[in-house]
Amino acid sequence: MWDPYSEKLVEDIRLKLTQKNQKPLYIVDSFTMPHAFVIFKTTKLPHLVQFNRNGMESEDYLSKVYEELGL
Repeated sequence: MWDPYSEKLVEDIRLKLTQKNQKPLYIVDSFTMPHAFVIFKTTKLPHLVQFNRNGMESEDYLSKVYEELGL
């Protein structure tokens, strides 16, 4: 079970983003991929990591995560 903010974000992603033709979006947790959290030196959840032309971007501020996902 995740915290309420993460649960809500996953619910919004499933309801709104899966209906669109989007790039793949992978949702991971610290139990199955703890190294992902170590790599980005984060203890905050939810956390959005994006790969683009400029490299990798990491965002853990919740309102920015929603904005980046277009929710």
